Amino acid sequence: MCTSCIHALLHVAQDIRETGPGWINWCFGMERFCGTLLKMVKSHSKPYTSMSNFMLYKAQPAQIQLKYDLSSMLEFNE
Repeated sequence: MCTSCIHALLHVAQDIRETGPGWINWCFGMERFCGTLLKMVKSHSKPYTSMSNFMLYKAQPAQIQLKYDLSSMLEFNE
């Protein structure tokens, strides 16, 4: 499993070449994602289960839409 933080580390060298030193880059994307993770946690005793359930409930409608080719009949906007 590759978490987003580990995935981001895989791109550090390329990002530095493309955008310059790390201290001048804007981290809003990652910070926003971390804030989203905190909102997913409803149970502090089982945070990973809580996050997994949240992601499952978010992904299910889109998967049903894809599996049964319902894109013309259903639209799931956030």
